[in-house]
Amino acid sequence: MASFACPFYQSAKLNEAISPLDWLLGNWESVEPGKGSFPSLKEFRYTEDLHFAQMGEPIISFMFNASDAETKKILHRECGFIRMQTGTNRVAFIIAQNSGLVEVEEGELMGKQLSLHSKALARQSFATSRMFPECSSSNQTGSWSKRFPCQRTRSQ
Repeated sequence: MASFACPFYQSAKLNEAISPLDWLLGNWESVEPGKGSFPSLKEFRYTEDLHFAQMGEPIISFMFNASDAETKKILHRECGFIRMQTGTNRVAFIIAQNSGLVEVEEGELMGKQLSLHSKALARQSFATSRMFPECSSSNQTGSWSKRFPCQRTRSQ
């Protein structure tokens, strides 16, 4: 059985619309493991790796994996797109998770810091409801933040 991965090409000229986010491009991984917990699971440790790329369009593509810190088994995946509103510091993330959750987050870029808030959540009808029992497409509160520090592992 073939294994598929999303190719990330970095050779295209950077689109000016996303130039304030050029520092994000490349591969990143967690510096040290994070701790996770769910009501139905015992506490666990995990690491993250993130891949940000562009292909000359006014968007950045990303892939994210969270893996068990000891076994390296992938626990969670996300992928999506980032765009900026032209002439502003407004940023939007469109995120799809392997668990069946889709999210739109919007916010601001301040230097090299992103402040994002959930604008919309949707759950596939037959996704595991124990993970997201109250998801709806209405506005959600909360903000995105790094769970622990990451560092770039190699340049773009």
